[in-house]
Amino acid sequence: MKINWILYTLAPLSVVLVSKWFVELGFRINFFEIFILIFISLCFIFCSSTISWDKKVRLYLLYIWGFFAIAASSIVCILFIGSDQTAYNFYFKGIFQLFIYSIFLTFLVLVLTTTTEEVFNKIVDFYLFGVFLSIGYSFLQIILKIRYRIDIDAVVSDFIPFVNKVNVSRYEYGNFFRINGLAADPNIHASYCLSALPFMIVKYFNKGGKKYILGIGLILLSIILSMSISALIGVFVVFLFVIYFYLPRLKRVIFIVIPILLVLLIFYFLYKTDIDHFAAVKFSSKGTTSYHLSIAINSVKIFFKYPLGAGNNNFSIAYFKMFGIKGWNPHNSWLTYLVEEGVIGFIFKSFLFILFFWMGIKQKNESGRIFAITIAGLSFSALGYESLNLFYSQYWIAILYIALVRDSVSIRSLRLKQSAFS
Repeated sequence: MKINWILYTLAPLSVVLVSKWFVELGFRINFFEIFILIFISLCFIFCSSTISWDKKVRLYLLYIWGFFAIAASSIVCILFIGSDQTAYNFYFKGIFQLFIYSIFLTFLVLVLTTTTEEVFNKIVDFYLFGVFLSIGYSFLQIILKIRYRIDIDAVVSDFIPFVNKVNVSRYEYGNFFRINGLAADPNIHASYCLSALPFMIVKYFNKGGKKYILGIGLILLSIILSMSISALIGVFVVFLFVIYFYLPRLKRVIFIVIPILLVLLIFYFLYKTDIDHFAAVKFSSKGTTSYHLSIAINSVKIFFKYPLGAGNNNFSIAYFKMFGIKGWNPHNSWLTYLVEEGVIGFIFKSFLFILFFWMGIKQKNESGRIFAITIAGLSFSALGYESLNLFYSQYWIAILYIALVRDSVSIRSLRLKQSAFS
């Protein structure tokens, strides 16, 4: 079937979702964006008729295009602020990217609602494969770096010219090295791993099996080795909701956590000096945590000056204009929405995320719990990094949302109707 052929283009996309790979065509385009364009093109080619949309599908499309409309209308704010040409260049670049992502997510949602269960499960497997591939690569990074002082990223970039070179030195603390997997940054890799954690935990509680225990262990270990504070906040929130949902089976939670704590203790004593050095640098008055906190405080000041927003993709412009120093992003998705899209964009995004979370809680089944815990984990993680702004999280949340829709009663009638992709 053509729809299956379209969906299988998501397999290579899932492998390179957070990768450092790009192609230079006079402008830089990431590998995953190439597969996005291929997927969109195939959908346009094979789209043959319309379908009746379930109300929950329409709600998600409202979320996608409602936020796009708010972001697009933020050009009015740029006009009133009186910004220069650079601000408009940043705005149009950001809006164009958001427009492409919105088209992709729209087609993704529509085709996933009508595909077979077998194909849908394979799409989920593709995403999880990408996560564990990044985890496997991250373990290879730290083993080669600590044991043999070999930077595998440098070796790969020497052989493959279109791999973005990562400045490894900024992630080194004595003999210790913060892993970043296939991503360009440890925080991106950690939040990528975090996104798959609720799925593995809920599956373990519902089905059991050593593969889920192993998956949970690998994810947690990789997050810990990345030393990402934002992802660890997300892990804490995930486990709070796991305890809430599965309190009668708390022994299983303990069975997961205790081995991880033992590994952590062993790891800490092996690299105590280097980890203490990392913590001292991280939380010092001149460390990254203090720096990010100062950006967050300044971001709130920008919001009070421009409550309707400074314009999509214009955080760095507004920050420099107000404080005279560079601040590329606030390392906080919610502050990004607040500064760039203003109070309207922030409320719109927050309200729908709370609504999505409640929908997951209310459904009271496997897909509902996975969706709700994932939303909670990524939302709290986004307080310390821009994880919600990254494409992989939008992609995964869309897949989990459709899993929730497919399991609801209302989707049964939708499956009986003609697919938009014949």
